Amino acid sequence: MANKTLTGFLLLVFAAELSGCDKARAPGPTVPSAPPTAPTAPTPTAQPGPAFLIADVTISGVVYEVTPAGEVPIEGVRIANGGGAPVLTETDGNGFFSFRPVRVCPCWSSPSIPAGTTLLFIEKNGYDDPPGLPESAFRPHGPGFRDVMIDGDTRVRIQLVRR
Repeated sequence: MANKTLTGFLLLVFAAELSGCDKARAPGPTVPSAPPTAPTAPTPTAQPGPAFLIADVTISGVVYEVTPAGEVPIEGVRIANGGGAPVLTETDGNGFFSFRPVRVCPCWSSPSIPAGTTLLFIEKNGYDDPPGLPESAFRPHGPGFRDVMIDGDTRVRIQLVRR
């Protein structure tokens, strides 16, 4: 009895669908439907790898200030690279620094930052960033952060201003 009721119900639904068709008009072309999308993988809560990738390249440069006499190198500026246990170095008497390897994106902590970008943190008591410096994509509201695009061994010039 249940089988007859189910069959009758399905026939009724089928007939109702057919009654809405306009027999005088030929059906129009069909539009292909969008392909099914794959289910989205859940976002992991724990990051599986390091915050940055390690690039076997050298970043070097000079840290300086502009005085009435011209550019003057700044000795003893601390420079850190990347997150976690950062690479640390300090400028010499000529304001020069150099280190290898360099931590670069892509990185799970900042997936929107272009691959090859690295973060430098520059610090020396008595000095600040120059006015108008663009904000870092890594730490948008803090002094001392500089984004540098790494393309092989890279040299940079970093200006600071005395307080």
